[in-house]
Amino acid sequence: MRAPAVPEDCVITLSAADVSKTFKQVNIHKAAGPDGLPGRVLQACANQLASVFTDIFNLSLSESVIPTCFKQTTIVPVPKNTKVTCLNDYRPVALTSVAMKFFIPETLDPLLFAYRPNRSTDDAISCI
Repeated sequence: MRAPAVPEDCVITLSAADVSKTFKQVNIHKAAGPDGLPGRVLQACANQLASVFTDIFNLSLSESVIPTCFKQTTIVPVPKNTKVTCLNDYRPVALTSVAMKFFIPETLDPLLFAYRPNRSTDDAISCI
C-alpha cells in the first residue's frame, strides 16, 4: 500500500551539496549492505554520485516511498568472543545500505530527540 502524498509545503528537499557533504563523511571501514556499495566508493565519488542520489532521495521524500533496495538488510552472525561453543555465542548484526544510513538523519525533524545520538530530554525541554 502506498502512503498518501505529502503536501508540497511539507516536503523536505535535499541539495546535491548536502548529499555530497554527507557522503564525504562516510566511515570507509563499515561493511557494505546488500546493495554491495561500499562506503569508500561513496566517499571517493561523492561529487559524482551526489546528483544521482539527490534525485533518488528527493523523489523518495516527495512520493513518501522508500526504494526497496534501501529497505533490504543482510543479517550476519558475529561471534561475541573468540571461543564459540553454541548459537548464543553469536550476536546478529544487520547490514543495511550505506547510502540509506545517511539518508535517514538528513530527513529527521530537528525537534526529534528520541533515539538520536547526542540528544537528551534536556535538549527537548530547552526548546519549550
